[in-house]
Amino acid sequence: LLKKIEETSKMKKLSFRSAKSERMPDVTLWAGYRIRQNIGAMKSVDFASVGFSFPIPLDMKGRIKAKMNSADLMEQAVNETYKNVVNKISEMLVMAASGAERQENKINNYTENLIPNVEQVFQSELKSYEIGRANFTDLYQAQLQLLQFEKIMLKAMYKYKMYETTIETLIGENL
Repeated sequence: LLKKIEETSKMKKLSFRSAKSERMPDVTLWAGYRIRQNIGAMKSVDFASVGFSFPIPLDMKGRIKAKMNSADLMEQAVNETYKNVVNKISEMLVMAASGAERQENKINNYTENLIPNVEQVFQSELKSYEIGRANFTDLYQAQLQLLQFEKIMLKAMYKYKMYETTIETLIGENL
């Protein structure tokens, strides 16, 4: 997208330069000679012509000035579009990077702290259930909590990959 905008900007700059160079009208000089052959009833007459032409300056300066202004405004619009796209990409990069960092922190917290603690609770409940000190509901709740934490961690990993993919798309390179 940025390359396309840059190319459009180059085209508008060339248009502006072209408008500047067209300030002076074109002057044309020509010479010609024509040979005609006899066609029965019509007599053939050869003739030569010489000519000089130039545009009549009916508001030529105004038209050229308007063309230059138009080209300049188009170039400015393309430059503004380019700046806006760069700003939008920068904003999206900041958002994606902060989102990825949040998800990475969440993944680390769940893998290093929460899930190991819940696994210990589950193992404790399992041993208590095996010796008859806990009922099935307690065991079920401990296992359900472990599964929910693992589900949350998997969602965080998915979101992290999505943010990573967004960043790769925006910068155009693999991380």
